Amino acid sequence: DTALVSALARNSTTSLDAVVLTHFDNDHCGAIDALRNVVPVGCVLMSEGSLLAADDDASATATVEDARMAASGGDVREVGDGTRIRVGPHIELIVLWPEEPIGESSNENSIVTLLCYDGDEDGTADATALLTGDAEAQVIEEVLEATGMTAVDILKVPHHGSRPSLAEGLLDDLTVRTAVISVGADNRYGHPK
Repeated sequence: DTALVSALARNSTTSLDAVVLTHFDNDHCGAIDALRNVVPVGCVLMSEGSLLAADDDASATATVEDARMAASGGDVREVGDGTRIRVGPHIELIVLWPEEPIGESSNENSIVTLLCYDGDEDGTADATALLTGDAEAQVIEEVLEATGMTAVDILKVPHHGSRPSLAEGLLDDLTVRTAVISVGADNRYGHPK
């Protein structure tokens, strides 16, 4: 909670149009309650099927309730493959995974999105970022095959750079300008691998 609130303050963030909870692992959603009364949140986005899947998991049910409290007017939305979210005239977020409603929250069902920035508003992305949550190699390969994607400007390396996060030849098939790994220093998992 403290790290999230500090990061928002450090970056002078005064509101969030949307928060994407990629899946119910605590390191991806555990601080959602910290947003309440700190910054206004337009809506919280979860994988299609998440609300039903949360019914069987007390921790996930609590996360959904925290998300409703954090979002203005309790606006929690489910998104799936092909959902497009416009943020002003320049940014669009396209959901690429999961392909179908989830039955349970897991790394394989983590939301994967493509962020497209069109600064000159000509209809063509000037920059792209593939945001992968905790999806692992098989999911990323399926996303690339389904979309025909061959290049991105920024890759958020899947699953904190864990061993199963990227297949051997993935970066041979995907041109990446910048790769970012979200990981804590000296973590107990030894990430990134």
